[in-house]
Amino acid sequence: MDYSLVIAAAQAAGPCPLGEEPAWGRRVHALTVDLHLIAQQAAQDIDRLESASRFVAFLEEVEIEESSRRGLLTLRSPAGDTEHIRTEQQETDRGRDLIERARGLQGRWVLVFRYNEKASDKLQAEIDAGQLTPESGKTEAACIQPGSESTITARRMSELAARAPVAMPDYCFDLATGNGAWYYTRTDACSISVWTLDVTDIRTGELTGQIMYLQADLIYTGYDTPHWAHQVVIDKSGGWGNINGTTVSGGGSCAGDCTLAAGDKDFPVQTITETGTTYGDILPKSTVLGVGDIGEGRTTVTYRLANTSWVSQPSGVASTPSFDVRCDNATPGTAKIGCVISDYDAVDVVSLTGTNPDYARHVQAAQASGLPGAYPDGEPLYRLTDTALRNRNGDTACPQASSGGYPRPWKYSCDEYPFRSTWQGAFTGSLPQPAPYPGRTFNWCQISALPQNVTGPNGWSACMIPASQNSSAGSLLNRFYIKNRVIERDAFRVWIVA
Repeated sequence: MDYSLVIAAAQAAGPCPLGEEPAWGRRVHALTVDLHLIAQQAAQDIDRLESASRFVAFLEEVEIEESSRRGLLTLRSPAGDTEHIRTEQQETDRGRDLIERARGLQGRWVLVFRYNEKASDKLQAEIDAGQLTPESGKTEAACIQPGSESTITARRMSELAARAPVAMPDYCFDLATGNGAWYYTRTDACSISVWTLDVTDIRTGELTGQIMYLQADLIYTGYDTPHWAHQVVIDKSGGWGNINGTTVSGGGSCAGDCTLAAGDKDFPVQTITETGTTYGDILPKSTVLGVGDIGEGRTTVTYRLANTSWVSQPSGVASTPSFDVRCDNATPGTAKIGCVISDYDAVDVVSLTGTNPDYARHVQAAQASGLPGAYPDGEPLYRLTDTALRNRNGDTACPQASSGGYPRPWKYSCDEYPFRSTWQGAFTGSLPQPAPYPGRTFNWCQISALPQNVTGPNGWSACMIPASQNSSAGSLLNRFYIKNRVIERDAFRVWIVA
């Protein structure tokens, strides 16, 4: 580790205020990461400068090339010859900075560093080995490689959001950096990656054209259907050179407990343009059938870019998520098969100002006392579906007054946490010891038989709340289980919001 960056970050953060050590440490950490990234970018830029050719020229004009959105610089050599060079796209950080710098130097003699982009390593190796030769007047080959993440901009994201056939979730635009990482919730997932198609003259190895595009993946499921979808959008962000008429088409597959009929693959041949969106999707179906069945599947969408004017076409691209979709016929309360992304623990959102405020207050107090299940980083709760064990949990936490339990005030009933429908319930959460862990309550809960001010992860809480709220909260919890396909021993958390 380069501790000089840490020292520099600490100096930039300034003195650590007394009592604010954690916040100061986080700021130093963030500054260290920023400095490391800046150093890496600077090293790359220096390497580019050292490999570039240098010459003196008079900068006559700076304009933006409409076809590629690159800066187009018109230079005149001391001998009077005119030459054009291009910058990176104006949407990228380097392209924008160079265009602004060039405009400030227009009408002056300048020292130019010219970096000629070459073909990708694979394509260059084929050219050097003589494996690519002109055919019928065609002298260009194409390949696809990951592009620069700096092409992800707010404008590009907003255009993509407006054009995606099935809308991408907001969190994808908030989190994605263009590196192809997957982000997901219980019901959907997304990924945005940056790609560049390079067109190369196979006689010289020089770059003669490019297509810059975003690949946007979206996977979405349904809690009441055995199908799910994987959509891929190809969104062109710029290009130049011999790229007119380039098309995209594709297909897909599903591995695991799933099938994919030919009629459920829809990625026809489409011409890539900057004003429209090209896309495809597949709709796999789970093979889960019988009651209690559970199955998992993982999709792959493939696509190819092609152009009849190229002598060699680029290889295809395959997009596969980092997780499975789980489908089941094992969720109590519904006879329908449904699917979720089970790698994401379900979250039950409960409002303090909603229809059941006393219920929400009890859950909040119980979690604050140390009991599990708090979102986002508390120990999760685990679903319990066995009816007899659920009843044991309820009877342990909230015994009836007729059985020596707590008396119920008028129109009130006993609410327990963790829920009786979890393995952390009052009885099952105490196993294997012979007696349940002790319970707890709070000063507004109207239960004098339980102690107050108890803390820690072991045990349970009981509280008297309006019977109507208790009944409503139970119904909403069951609805949450169904819509999130929370099956036996599935982890979940409860998020109390204002």
